[in-house]
Amino acid sequence: MGLFFHFGRGQRPPLVRGSTFGERFLRFMLLVLVFAVSGYGFYWNNTRVIETMSARSSVYDPAKLLGGDERDALLDFVKLFKDEFGMTLRIVVSEEAVALPELDSKTVFVGVAPATGQILVELPPLAVKALGPDFVTRLQSETFPPYYEKGEWKQGLVVVLKTVWQGLIGGA
Repeated sequence: MGLFFHFGRGQRPPLVRGSTFGERFLRFMLLVLVFAVSGYGFYWNNTRVIETMSARSSVYDPAKLLGGDERDALLDFVKLFKDEFGMTLRIVVSEEAVALPELDSKTVFVGVAPATGQILVELPPLAVKALGPDFVTRLQSETFPPYYEKGEWKQGLVVVLKTVWQGLIGGA
């Protein structure tokens, strides 16, 4: 309580100054409020930066085949999957053949190689159980190829993602 009372001669004055106890207490509480608001602002900013960084790492396009708007739309899909289902969506667009990385049980992986027309979709075990074992096969062999043949692989990628989304929302 040394912050609220004046000390004798030769001693340091309190950190929070005021003419009455109530004024010193109010100033102290305002000082605490400033620190609390600053701490919350720091926490909020760091959370937002971490979310942005993890979303950006979820769309991997080393060949820069996607434009800025297309990449932003895919980042929105990543955020939607995380918010709605708690799943991580990883999208890889590569000039070479796409290899399936090691995934955890909550990751949806979609890899596209436009040069070869390859699309690789991998769903978590629980999603496969909900959508059926042939869901991924239909995506890879029926849904995507017509778009690739027309040269619209980007639109095909979006249709595949929407189909997965609708399947998870509707259950098949």
